[in-house]
Amino acid sequence: MRGNTPLVHHWGKCGEPGTAMEADFELLCSPVPHGTGSTFPRRTFDMASVEFFVVSTRAVLEDSEALVELRRAWTVEQRDGQVSGITPEGSIMPVLQASVGDRPVAIYIRNDSALPRARIVRDVRRADPVPARPRSRRLAFLFDIAFPNARLPSIASTAVVESVTPLPELVPPPAGGDAKDSCHIVTDAPRHVVIEANLAAAGLVILADTFHPDWHLRVASDGSEPRVMSILRVNRVQRGCLLPAGKHRLEYRHRSVTFERGAVVSSTAWLAMLATAAAICLCRRKSVA
Repeated sequence: MRGNTPLVHHWGKCGEPGTAMEADFELLCSPVPHGTGSTFPRRTFDMASVEFFVVSTRAVLEDSEALVELRRAWTVEQRDGQVSGITPEGSIMPVLQASVGDRPVAIYIRNDSALPRARIVRDVRRADPVPARPRSRRLAFLFDIAFPNARLPSIASTAVVESVTPLPELVPPPAGGDAKDSCHIVTDAPRHVVIEANLAAAGLVILADTFHPDWHLRVASDGSEPRVMSILRVNRVQRGCLLPAGKHRLEYRHRSVTFERGAVVSSTAWLAMLATAAAICLCRRKSVA
């Protein structure tokens, strides 16, 4: 399991230190009322490229009905947004079991609908940046992303970008052309992610990791020198970049402005304290003399 994948039972989001935001927990962690109980927004796990769900055996014993529901796959109609539904209605996904000796400790459910962590889309929907207040507006926006619906169909080929300015119209590459899309991660570290992408036509390159202003992006296109580019807020909690056709190397680096400011303040305070202490010692020596 990658460091940025959520765990389903008593779970949290790991990796990418210091980049967790309130929106992550609203979108990925908050159960939604369903029937007599509640359910997690499964589609967001697919969008976040979660390949496995990890469930403790204690959770299985406590709520086996919820486990069966978790194991269900999306139907084709649900994946395409033709049928709205909070929970998947398809076949049962496969299960792997981890054991220590003869004692089972966890169940791994393979998520067949997980999307690639780095991918290219061209059906891009612009939305005004969602304000923090009122909360109901933000939750409605997140609900459209989290569950199948006609307003936002297949998340495999569709993305929502929050932007105050219009976005360019993207069209798929011509069928039968020589150029093909490719997109894969070549460096994967907690504070450093590099993607190499070959776009047959202009498109949006999505990285299914947490959006946060402390991440910075440089892009080298067709062998040119890297240039700083803005990171788009995609699907509320992810990162993206609009790029023309060609070969691109996207380098994401995490640099905490808050930490750097704190370090400057802390260093200044220590220097001031040392300077004060030195001045006091000097004054005492002069008075003794």
